[in-house]
Amino acid sequence: MDNSDKAYLDNWQIESFSKTRDFSLAAQKSIFTLNGAAAIAVLAFLGNCIGKSECQWGAIPLLIYAMGIVVNVAGMFLTREAQSACTDLRNEAGNFLNNVITIFCIISLVLFISASIFVAQKAFCIAGFWRCLMLWIIPFVIFVILVSIYFLVLKAANKK
Repeated sequence: MDNSDKAYLDNWQIESFSKTRDFSLAAQKSIFTLNGAAAIAVLAFLGNCIGKSECQWGAIPLLIYAMGIVVNVAGMFLTREAQSACTDLRNEAGNFLNNVITIFCIISLVLFISASIFVAQKAFCIAGFWRCLMLWIIPFVIFVILVSIYFLVLKAANKK
């Protein structure tokens, strides 16, 4: 391999890593925006019914959305550490941190889904065991299927 090929490969690796990090941060910012916007929507909804007894439940989803934001921000901080680990060619540490970041994102999404279902249940007065059960099960089944597909695709890509 001559110097021009090595320089091209080095540049390609740097650009590839940079774009991968950018995508990771974009995904995390999206999750952050979901939780933040949902919290603002709940605040706006609760602003219309302050003092009414049917709106006493509003603190629960706000707390859950806030926890989702905190978990997501922790993942964003870990992104910097993963970048540092990969830059220093400690790929095992970088890969481990990237897996942890993925788990933080999944936890943040689970918190978002949970709080959103809770809000829907309370806001639309959904009652009855089977209705509530279906309201909670269907979104999580879909989410588990999507996360499973994600990890299966990753596993298949790592085999190549």
